[in-house]
Amino acid sequence: MTRRTLFKSLIASLAFALPAAWAAPVSVSDTAPTAMLVQVHADWCGSCKVLDPRVSDLQQTLNAENVLVVKLDYTDKATTAQANRLAAALGITDAVAANNGTGTLLVIRGDDRSLATVLTRSNSDEDIVNAVKAAAS
Repeated sequence: MTRRTLFKSLIASLAFALPAAWAAPVSVSDTAPTAMLVQVHADWCGSCKVLDPRVSDLQQTLNAENVLVVKLDYTDKATTAQANRLAAALGITDAVAANNGTGTLLVIRGDDRSLATVLTRSNSDEDIVNAVKAAAS
């Protein structure tokens, strides 16, 4: 088999396989989150760089608790506009506006979207999980 024939065969195989993967059904839950963990982020923020991997690691644990984990990116004008739109869509603009310093984690109650607490990188992972669980109950 020549390289050209092999390449054509590979392209043909991918042409049939990819559309099926793209068309996979999406499972949508109608369960509202019990709480939210909102990371107020900017790429240039040192505290954000410390929090990013920690929040990513905690996400599986928090998903099991039916917690929505959201990152609001305030790096530049464009990302700030998107972050503000997302906050408005989630109904958390008051909590974000009052506590929008980058490098913070906002724990929001799921029932009324009120601010439960503000955490920083100095809080332990256990502190974060406990604060979210307290807001969820």
